Amino acid sequence: MITGPLFVRELLIGPRHLKHFGLRAGYVFALGVLLYTGAQTAFGFAVPRSVGDMARLGAYLFNLTCYLQLTLVLATGLIFSAGSIAQEKDRRTLILLLMTDLRATELVIGKSLASLLPVFTVIAVSFPVLCLLRMLGGILLSQILWVEAICLATALVAGAWGSFVAYWREKTFQILSFSLLGAGLFIGVVETVSALAGPASTAGRFVGALDPYRALAEVLEPMALSASLSEPTISAWPSVLGLGVLALGLWGYTCWRVRVWNPSRTVYIQVEEHKEGAEAAAESQTASGRTVWERPILWREICTQAYGRKVGLIKAAYFLFAGFALLWLSRLPADSPLVFGMVSG
Repeated sequence: MITGPLFVRELLIGPRHLKHFGLRAGYVFALGVLLYTGAQTAFGFAVPRSVGDMARLGAYLFNLTCYLQLTLVLATGLIFSAGSIAQEKDRRTLILLLMTDLRATELVIGKSLASLLPVFTVIAVSFPVLCLLRMLGGILLSQILWVEAICLATALVAGAWGSFVAYWREKTFQILSFSLLGAGLFIGVVETVSALAGPASTAGRFVGALDPYRALAEVLEPMALSASLSEPTISAWPSVLGLGVLALGLWGYTCWRVRVWNPSRTVYIQVEEHKEGAEAAAESQTASGRTVWERPILWREICTQAYGRKVGLIKAAYFLFAGFALLWLSRLPADSPLVFGMVSG
């Protein structure tokens, strides 16, 4: 009732395509190559000599796979959700969907979940692989379940954010750039606020729960937070619930504004083209007194506002994201442990 025919159609037709089976088999094959490479990095061709070595190898491969999968789920969730709506706008078929009797929830949530079906497939096929790693030791079944729950919640909030930006903006470049930069800035803001409030404070724990990487680190390294307990508790309820509520909030606001934001350029396409023609004529008159380089296309891209004024906001977002990254690096202690035992923090 909420997702509607868009989701049902994709759910029924998607498994009929060859790429669906290629995705399932290809992701498992890629995980196999990753696990083999990780094992070769840790031990080479030497055979582990004890059960402890096998357990450490299992935990190392499990951590590596989980971080990679979370990053993959976050990126593909954003691109698939935003890209599917941007494709509708490029083909000018979104206006046809708006003319139907589809409810706003079916148009927003159904379209978003339909685009996330490949991401859900990736999460589902990774579960048997993670269970096989459990045979090496050093991994609990509860850790695997919580990792999958975090990935699922991250996919939902990424799809909700991608849908919000795609229905809000018009151009494909703006949609994709705002989606990816918004996700990076969100994690940077969450980490900054959590650090300023203090990780042990109530506000710091509440805000920090919205960072999926922090939640994943707590699940993978439970002894780091509960070193005094003999049996630490493994739970990620705050993060899963927080990300779920955030996704519902983004979907709800998008459903409320979707028919206000759309249609825009698709209806007044002739007026917009006339305005763009007038602006191009004015720009050509202005540029008549300016020195054009030997490569006029490069000169237009650099010295004129060929893509509008919003490109400056995107550049500012890049610098802000770089600032968050430098702030995170500056807070790392000199004796911080190596990431996966190889890369220095």
